[in-house]
Amino acid sequence: MNFGAVMGGLVGLGTLATRFANYKHLLVNQRKYEHEEAMKEQTERLDDLDSKLVQDKDRRTQDSLREIRCLYQDLQDDIESEEVSATAYQIVETIDKLFAACISQLEHSYDLYCTAQKFRGKHKKRLKEEREAIVQEVVETTKHIAHAVEQFHLLKSKKKKQDLAALRNALDINLEIAEKLDRQAYADADADRDQEFEDFINE
Repeated sequence: MNFGAVMGGLVGLGTLATRFANYKHLLVNQRKYEHEEAMKEQTERLDDLDSKLVQDKDRRTQDSLREIRCLYQDLQDDIESEEVSATAYQIVETIDKLFAACISQLEHSYDLYCTAQKFRGKHKKRLKEEREAIVQEVVETTKHIAHAVEQFHLLKSKKKKQDLAALRNALDINLEIAEKLDRQAYADADADRDQEFEDFINE
């Protein structure tokens, strides 16, 4: 009886372990699927943005988009191929946020370009100035991302945690500036819509 009880317990544990292994396998597959779907949606979004930026007749926007896409992909490939420390992952997260901020600003720069076509005089001039400020910031941020990715590769191989921390701090400052500009741009966009409505009423 004792032997039967022990064997029954072992069978139960074996079944539980098998179920846990199957659950873990399903979880990994689910996360992989979600990641692939997210990457697919992002690729479609960026391809669509790329085709739009051709229309603004400004090489800086399209060049910046294509450069940060290459840099981002290069960074993702590097992460997948090697083990990355916790400090390095924090840098990757900051670069990821900078990447997202640049994409958001490029989308907004295109919206400003389209809106400016509807105005004349001082309103058109102001929109073009706002767009120019955003584009210049995107160009500068793209340079920072390129430098950060390059330094990330070098410092990660040398495992200089102190230098990695310094790089992360520098990126955090750039991210704060980018996010501040992004918030201001959307605030200005709301003001532009209000102005457009007011002009329409006055007409």
